[in-house]
Amino acid sequence: MPNKPYWVSDWKRNPQAVEPAQVDPKRFSSRLAVVELDEQGDLWGGHQLETARKMVYDSPKRPLLVIYIHGWQTNAHPKNRDLQTFSNFIAKLEAAPEVKDYFTVTGVFIGWRGASYTSESSLTGIGYIARQASFWSRLDATNRVAGVPLTGAISELVSAARSCPSDRGVSMLIGYSFGGRILERTLGQALVSQHAYSSDQDGALLPADLTILINPASESLYARQLKLAMKNWKSPHPAIISLTSESDLVTAVAWPAANWISNIFGGFRKYIRKGTKESQKSFVVSTAGHDPRMPTHAFVYEGPATVPDGRSAFEYNADKATAQRFYVSQPNGTSAYGLETLPGNRPGVLPTGGYWVLHVPSEILKGHGGIFEEGGIFSEQVTDVLAALYSITNTDAIRSTQRVELNTSR
Repeated sequence: MPNKPYWVSDWKRNPQAVEPAQVDPKRFSSRLAVVELDEQGDLWGGHQLETARKMVYDSPKRPLLVIYIHGWQTNAHPKNRDLQTFSNFIAKLEAAPEVKDYFTVTGVFIGWRGASYTSESSLTGIGYIARQASFWSRLDATNRVAGVPLTGAISELVSAARSCPSDRGVSMLIGYSFGGRILERTLGQALVSQHAYSSDQDGALLPADLTILINPASESLYARQLKLAMKNWKSPHPAIISLTSESDLVTAVAWPAANWISNIFGGFRKYIRKGTKESQKSFVVSTAGHDPRMPTHAFVYEGPATVPDGRSAFEYNADKATAQRFYVSQPNGTSAYGLETLPGNRPGVLPTGGYWVLHVPSEILKGHGGIFEEGGIFSEQVTDVLAALYSITNTDAIRSTQRVELNTSR
């Protein structure tokens, strides 16, 4: 597939892109922008980023910025289902009464070359095999995408939301599958640097009000490194929240198999911690969501329940959710959930370190990508949970408008 962008600014298709065609902008939310990166992780010029930045900064009301990084086997093609699903999610946020009365929503889709093959021939036979075999080349590509240009783009967009003349905005970062790996690596070094800097200052400024990894296809080794580097994190506001579906077989089965093969001759050592030895390779062939040493919190199902005051689950969660009680919409009503902090003295468990890891019940998120007809990873259930997590982790005392206090005792 040629290394070319799909979009120029203002929703105009790039005439030099693959399969150039006129696209009806009505298919997409008017509050959606696309920022693309090439095979080497460079931005395609500055026009896309400037268009997105201006949309955020010129928000007539308080900005609500949602930045999304997609996963494997997808890109920013206008016919791509991932792009359409994210656009629908932004449109739903725009239409929600509890959002539209107070915020101007802007969604930014970060497109990268997650798909090496897009033709019909890649769906069957040898083409299908080649498409699956692209896993390793696209895994390598995520390392290049998670570089300085993307870090700068995210920082510039979040800064635009925070400095908006109308009001200081709210920002949310979401990475899905390989996009979760990209987001984790993009933010990781900056977070550790902020942590070290805060030893002599008044805390670390979080990169966003909420940073979510959904079914991240990423080695638990990197989560381990971040947790240990930020082990003295004191604030209840996490830097990163990782959500993995209990029924996600891609990160539970396919990831370990693929990485075991590619690391047969890798150089690994043993970690010695608390008198026990752990294989470094075990962290490479596992994702954080399926590594028993990683989970920090758990969803607690409390049963069917009615949302108070006749509100929707999303509306209630965005305003009043607590770790003890929030609500999730279901096909036949609404269910109540709580969020339990798991004991930190479990065998082999790593410190929380500002990095939450949770298993998500299949009733909330099905499989690796959710059900497309129900919104995929942006289903009503997941949206309810995102609202709850924002409310739970952003109390008046723990806003990212302030510096988060870190415990720097040794």
